[in-house]
Amino acid sequence: SITNLDGRRRISLEPGNTNPVHQIRAGRTGVFCGQYSVFGLLIGWLDLYPTLASALGYLAGSVVNYILNYIYSFRSQHRHGSTILRFYGAVAFGFCVNTTCMFLLNEQVGLWVWPSQITASVITVLVNFWVMKWLVFDR
Repeated sequence: SITNLDGRRRISLEPGNTNPVHQIRAGRTGVFCGQYSVFGLLIGWLDLYPTLASALGYLAGSVVNYILNYIYSFRSQHRHGSTILRFYGAVAFGFCVNTTCMFLLNEQVGLWVWPSQITASVITVLVNFWVMKWLVFDR
C-alpha cells in the first residue's frame, strides 16, 4: 500500500494486489467498454437472437478490454506478444462462461434479456478477474 501526504494509508492498486477496488476496476473495464454497447445495438436495433448478441458483444468488448486491462486495471509490464496470447485464451474461456450463462438464464429459465445479460456478466467478470490475474497479467 501507499501512504498519502497526510500519513493515512491508501489501497495499493499495483499488480499482485487482490483488493476489491482492483477487482472492480478490472470488472468495469470489460462490462462497459464495448460489450453492453454492442449487445444493446444488436438486440435493440437488429433484433438479433439474445444469446448470439451476447456472444458477439463479448467478443467486440474483448478488444477494448485487452487494452484497458493491460494499461489500466493490471498495469502490466509484460510484453504484448505472450500476454495477448494468454489473454485470448482466457477470453475463450470467458466467452464460454458468458454464453452458457446467457443461454441458461434467458432461454432455459426464461429470464428477460437484460437481467440475463447482467447476471451473465457479473458471473463472467468474477471468473475472468481471477483468470486474468493469475494467468495473463500477473504471471
